[in-house]
This record gives sequence, structure tokens and C-alpha cells, in this order.
Amino acid sequence: MENSEDEVMGSDWDWEMHHAVPWTPARIERMLGLFADGGWRLAPRLHPLCPEDGPEDGLREVGRAELVIGLAEARWGISLWDAEEDSVFLHTSPTSVRVNLSGGNWREPRPEADGYRLRHRGLTELWVELGERFDGLFGRVEDEWSLEQVWSLLPDPLGDDVPPPGQWPHRLGWWTYFNAERADLLPNPPAGLRLTPSGAVLALLDDPAAVDALEFERIHLGMLAR
Repeated sequence: MENSEDEVMGSDWDWEMHHAVPWTPARIERMLGLFADGGWRLAPRLHPLCPEDGPEDGLREVGRAELVIGLAEARWGISLWDAEEDSVFLHTSPTSVRVNLSGGNWREPRPEADGYRLRHRGLTELWVELGERFDGLFGRVEDEWSLEQVWSLLPDPLGDDVPPPGQWPHRLGWWTYFNAERADLLPNPPAGLRLTPSGAVLALLDDPAAVDALEFERIHLGMLAR
């Protein structure tokens, strides 16, 4: 079902996870298998995006083995597709992965948003599994407009370092993943911290179709006042 302009905004969502172990082709294959099991698969014909290609970006066709090597070396990104022909974009750094769901996302808690809710929650569950199965250290699920709301509050808006154990990150996501060491050493951990077998997840949002960027700002102002 198409969303009317009054019901959705063009804000992107990002699911990012930092890992203790660098990507290898074997680990990339396992990761792609995890996404496939979650309903997100590669297209039959593979056209990765590579900034080095310039105007030819996304036009070259490669085989799966070449794609996997390019992802392991953090040279390419690739789209994954679900059964409804919705897509996300996956790209890597040597020790992280980011999945982007672009535009047309619901921001009002309406029943018509149920399909979007399922998609978002499924991606969040896969993001947690990325942390659990692939030596995750720290990760965030972020909404573009909420991040813009707190941009001026951040000491280093472009910084994306993994916080050291015993310290809160300079910014949270609507969902934030900590490995076991970081979760154990968090000062004054909130009641909403949910333990997982290999770490913990702090959720600041119940409904991904009901996003309040001003509330996100209030949360970060409270963090800065601690």
C-alpha cells in the first residue's frame, strides 16, 4: 500500500554494528546467509555500488565470489531485497556493517503502518543477531531526522568510535547494542537495558512508526546533564 504524503516522511533509518573481528569472505558469506534467513536476499544479477567506479557506479555486473571479496575489503555496497520487492542497502567497513532503509518510512502510529513495523522490527532483530553471532562490540539503530535534532549537541557529530568500556557513548540510537563487557561496566544502567546472551540492548522506542525527534533530543540533553 502506498503511503500518503501526510503519513510518511523521507527520513532514512540505519542499522550499524561494530565488530571485534575484521570481515573475511567466509564471515561475509555467513552474514549474507543470516540476512537471507531473515528474508533479505541478493538479486539474481549483482550490481554493487563502488565509489571508485565514478559515473559507472552500479553498472558493472559481478559474480557472487567477487561481490563477497569486495564486501570483505569494504570496497562495495549492495542492495538486498525482500519478498515484497522492498530493498535495503548494505555496506561495510573493515570492522563494521551498516544497513540503510531509505525514505518513505512511517512516522505516525497508524494501523496501515503494520507492514512497515514488521519490516523495521525484523531488521532490528537481524541487527541484534549481527552483534550476537559476529563478535559485536557496539551498535546503533538511528533515524536520520532524530540524529539531525541532536547534531548540535554532539561534541563530535561525525565521530563514530566505539565507546570504551565503562563509558556511555556520546550518542545513543533509538536502539543501542553493547557487548557483554560494555554492558557490565555501564554506569547507572537504566531499567530498560535488555540482556542478551552476548551483550545487551537499550531500546528507547517501542513503535518504529511513532518517532518523536524532540523526545530523542530530550533524552540526549538528560545524558549531557549527568
